[in-house]
Amino acid sequence: MNEILGGIGWLIRGVELLLFVFMLIQFKKHRWNLFFGGKTSCLSTDESEMHSSFICITCVLFFYTTGQGLASSMLELQELGKFELRRLFYFSLNVNAALMAGTIYFLHRIRGCRFSTTAKRCLHLTVLIVLINTIQLIARGYFDFNGLQSIYRVLTVGCNLLALYFVAVYPVTTKLNKMKKEKEA
Repeated sequence: MNEILGGIGWLIRGVELLLFVFMLIQFKKHRWNLFFGGKTSCLSTDESEMHSSFICITCVLFFYTTGQGLASSMLELQELGKFELRRLFYFSLNVNAALMAGTIYFLHRIRGCRFSTTAKRCLHLTVLIVLINTIQLIARGYFDFNGLQSIYRVLTVGCNLLALYFVAVYPVTTKLNKMKKEKEA
């Protein structure tokens, strides 16, 4: 199981790298307009989709990286007891997920663009992640019940892969549509 998770980890890092490259390319084209361009640049559906997807890619990459670092640093704490460490671990993951959802929401409000399908799916997935972490918090942190651990691992890996898939769909479809238009011209 650990070998599979290790392989999935490398796959996730590769997708994250490709998303980061896409973000840099988009940022080079549009500059700060992607974040603070005003409502006039989000009038069309395509522009709104682009801005919303860029916000989601940025938030997912930032908060997933933060969450990974937070989780690994929590596991290194030696001063806390087993139950306090578990409670702190799952609570901090929930706070990280809530901050991601809040950031996506507020950046959309500040930006004045509509929520894309990508943004909606990321927010729904965040609710699922918080629910999964809360179940683990109660089961492991308060009742010392480890029976859900294998289910938790599969669900969290699945949610992480789904989140990356959701944010990767927009760059891939954009590139495919661009190639299709170039062939037609």
